[in-house]
Order: sequence, then structure tokens, then C-alpha cells
Amino acid sequence: SSGINAEYGEEKIPEDGKWPLIKSAFPLREIVQNLSQKSLPVPVRLSKDAGQYLCQYSFHNSLCNGNGNSVFVHVPKLEDSPAENTAVVVIAIIKELVNFLSGN
Repeated sequence: SSGINAEYGEEKIPEDGKWPLIKSAFPLREIVQNLSQKSLPVPVRLSKDAGQYLCQYSFHNSLCNGNGNSVFVHVPKLEDSPAENTAVVVIAIIKELVNFLSGN
């Protein structure tokens, strides 16, 4: 079996190792397109893979528990991009998500 164990509230890894496909409810292509038109210090791109182990697990659980109202953002290593640059991009992403939620 897969998903949340209702009796114990524990997450079980599917026996076949494949999680069910759950997509974000946010219009991610549109959001990335909007961000690409801005002069951001770090490029923003879509990915179909949140990564292995903890990242994918966290994203999958947030999608399941939030009915798709979730996004996952990988940020660059500090040696690849200063924290200030990454903060500018993360704030821009959050603003785009808020704009979508508020209907703007």
C-alpha cells in the first residue's frame, strides 16, 4: 500500500517505489515565464524532479497534504550564488505565488 497510513498516521513508501503523480495547483509555467522577464540575479527554471530522498519526499508530502497547493524551490549553493542574490529570487517567486492566490 502507499500513502498515509490512516491508523497510525505514518507515511509508507509504495511497494513498487513509485509515488502517485500529483501536480502543483499553481500555474508554474506562467510563473516561470513571468520571472524570466525580470532581471533576476539567478535564473529560474522548471524541473520535473525535486531531487532524491528528502527533497522529493518533502515535496510529495506537501502536495498530498496541501491538495496540490505547494511548490518546491531548489536554491543554489552559496559558492554558486551569494545568499543576497538567492533571496531576491525567492522573494520574487513568493510574490508571483501570492499574486496568483490573490487573483492578480
